[in-house]
Amino acid sequence: MRLERDQWKRESNQLFDAMFRQNTAPKLLIEADSGQIIDANESALSFYGYSRSAIERLNIRDINPLDDAALRRELQLAQREERRFFRFQHRLANGELRDVEVYSSPMTRHGCQLLHSIIHDVTERTRAEAELAAQKAEYRLMAAAFHTGQGVMIVDRQQIIERVNDAFTAITGYTLQAAVGQPPQLLQSDQHDATFYQRVQFTLSVSGYWEGEYWYRHQNGETLPLWQSISTLTNGQGEIEHYIYVFHDIRKQKILEEELKHLAEHDRLTGICNRTRLYRLQEQAINDLERYDTPFSLIMLDIDCFKDINDEYGHDVGDSVLKALTDVIIRQLRDSDEVGRWGGDEFMLLAGHTHLDGAITLAERVRASIEATTFDDIGSVTVSLGVVEFHRGMTLAESGKAVDEALYRAKRRGRNRVESLPGDA
Repeated sequence: MRLERDQWKRESNQLFDAMFRQNTAPKLLIEADSGQIIDANESALSFYGYSRSAIERLNIRDINPLDDAALRRELQLAQREERRFFRFQHRLANGELRDVEVYSSPMTRHGCQLLHSIIHDVTERTRAEAELAAQKAEYRLMAAAFHTGQGVMIVDRQQIIERVNDAFTAITGYTLQAAVGQPPQLLQSDQHDATFYQRVQFTLSVSGYWEGEYWYRHQNGETLPLWQSISTLTNGQGEIEHYIYVFHDIRKQKILEEELKHLAEHDRLTGICNRTRLYRLQEQAINDLERYDTPFSLIMLDIDCFKDINDEYGHDVGDSVLKALTDVIIRQLRDSDEVGRWGGDEFMLLAGHTHLDGAITLAERVRASIEATTFDDIGSVTVSLGVVEFHRGMTLAESGKAVDEALYRAKRRGRNRVESLPGDA
C-alpha cells in the first residue's frame, strides 16, 4: 500500500507538472509565507519578460506594486482560502504595469506551503470597461444637457433636423413630429436678409462656431428673438457631420432693454422725449440737412408764470398741468415733428422738413391751442415761444442759444406770443 501511495503521489506530481508547464495561462508558484517565487511556467516567463533564472530570484513584491502590509494581507487571505480571486496590477520586466486577475489556491509540495496562482491579463478589458463607463457617463451628461431649459436642435450635414428637445417645442411651438425631417429654414423669419445667413455660414465654415441674436418664426406665425449658438461636429477627416443649435428666448430681455432705452431717452413725467433724445434727433436732422438739404426748425416754449402755479396750487397740480399741456402740444404736431421736455416747464419742438415761416405757423397754432384749453384746478395758462430755423454751419450749441434768445424775446415783449430773431431767414 505504501508503494501504491508513493506511486500515486509521483503520478499526481507528474500530472501537476504537466498541467503547470503546458498551460497557456501564466502560472506562478509562490511561497505562501515569504512571497518568494518558486516556479513559473513558460507562459508566465513570456508574459512578464523574465528568464527562468531571473524570475525565480524575484519576490512577488517585485511584481505586485502593493505596499508590504497590503500585499501580506492578500497572501494570508489566499493561504487561509478566505478568498481565491484577486485583482491586481503586475509590473513587467520592462516596467509596464498590466491589469491582472489572479486565481490563487494553497497547496503543499515537498513539505512547503505554496500558492498556486493563475494569472489572466485583463488590461485591454479593463481599458474597454473604463472607456465604456466614460462613454456612459458622457451619454448621461449629454442626456441631462439635452433636457435643460435651453432649446436644442441637431441638424445633419444635409441640413435636415434630426433631433429636438422639449425646450425646443416650448420655445418654438413645433413638436418633435413637426420638426424632425424638416430643414431648419422651417423656423426662419423675415427679420434677417440673405447676407445675414451667409455671414453665419461663413463663420461656421471658418471657426466652427457662431453666437448671436437670431429671430425665429414661432409655429403660430409670431416672430421671436432668441440668443443662439451654433456649433459644428466634424468627423476624423474634418468634414462637418452635424450642426448643434442651442438657444433661449430673450423676449423678456428685449422688453427690458426697450424699457430701459425708453427711460433713458424719455421724460418720466410726460412720457415725451428728454433732452438726450432731442439732441440725437437734432443730430440726425443736421445729417439730413447736410446730405439731402432737408430743412428743419426749432421751437422752444415755456409756461408763463409757471412758478406762480406751483407756489399757489402745489407741485402736484403743476405736474398735472405739464402732462395736460403735453397732450395739447402733441395733438398739433405733424408726423415729421417731435416734442421733448427740455427741462422744468420748458419744451422743445423739432419741426422737420420745415423752414422758418412754417415753424412760426406751427408755433402759433400750438400757442392758440394751449390758450384755448381749460386746465383742471387752475383754468387757463399761456405760453411763450421762440422759433429758429437751423442753417448750414450752425452747431447744436449755437442753435440752442438762438432759440433760447427768441423765447426770451417773446417773454420781454409781453408773453403769450411767438417770436423769432431779427434777420433769421
